[in-house]
Amino acid sequence: MPWTGEERAFAVESFLVNGYSVVAAQRAFRRRFQIPPRGAIPDRKSISLWVSNFRASGEMIKKGGGRPFFTMGVS
Repeated sequence: MPWTGEERAFAVESFLVNGYSVVAAQRAFRRRFQIPPRGAIPDRKSISLWVSNFRASGEMIKKGGGRPFFTMGVS
């Protein structure tokens, strides 16, 4: 599931505020966004990746390092 910027920011903030606990961040995420018990929430790997990206660059989204995308115009 693609997470919104608001959801990513909340997960990172919750992780940092709750003593670096992924489980506490997931619980806070579930409460904040009113997700049912079996609903999808960010997993440990996603939250850890967002936190490490945030610490490295100040952003939650990893910047693409691949080739630029070009389209060929048809005349």
